[in-house]
Amino acid sequence: ESADEPTLAHLKKISIPIFDGQTRNYPSWKAAFDAYVDGASGSSQQKLLYLRNYLTDVPLKLIDSLGYGVDAYPKALERLEERYGGERRVYLGLIEDVEEMQPMRAGNLKDLERLNGLIETIIVRFKSMGKTADLEDGFLYQRILKKLPQDMLVRWLDKREKVELAGAAIGDSEAVVECFQRWLQRQVRILRESVEISEGLEGRRKEMEVPLRTEHAFTHLTIINQDEGPKGRTKRATYEFE
Repeated sequence: ESADEPTLAHLKKISIPIFDGQTRNYPSWKAAFDAYVDGASGSSQQKLLYLRNYLTDVPLKLIDSLGYGVDAYPKALERLEERYGGERRVYLGLIEDVEEMQPMRAGNLKDLERLNGLIETIIVRFKSMGKTADLEDGFLYQRILKKLPQDMLVRWLDKREKVELAGAAIGDSEAVVECFQRWLQRQVRILRESVEISEGLEGRRKEMEVPLRTEHAFTHLTIINQDEGPKGRTKRATYEFE
């Protein structure tokens, strides 16, 4: 065992997500598990115990019948890979993510960041799978555009038209979805800055609206003694402040 080889004891300091059967999450979960458990020194039985701890719902039931024998661990990994692994499932999972995403709300920073993050993930995954053709002006691109609010869609189409009128074309040097993602990233930055500026100004405005404190603040006044003068007019009164 080398000094640089990870051990299962290191897991006390590592947080590995629990896999619940969502296909889209399998690659990242598998990468973390392989790095910190499967690639660590330890027996198959020990690794199987850790594997069970990082599974829930359907994935856990999938390997439950294998028991805890010597051959159970590799067979469990095999079953999980057959059920959730493979580029086709990752590809379909990402397309499903786009389909299921709610349309963006105009001016909503979280919505914009969420869409931008998903497109970034799609670009990285599709390139690694050799599916760069799917990043061109096709099905995926059109589905992404449908998630934009009307004003943002108009700005993007105007941007694309101006580029084409200048004698170039969106997608000449990189895929259309990549061009769009770079533009969208800029919109995220601009919106974030505007939100920060707006929140900063709002905070200053509220500070200016705080009323000045006086030395004494009286909330209630009670007359505890009153002397009446001629014709019932008050001549002298004693007051109590609370």
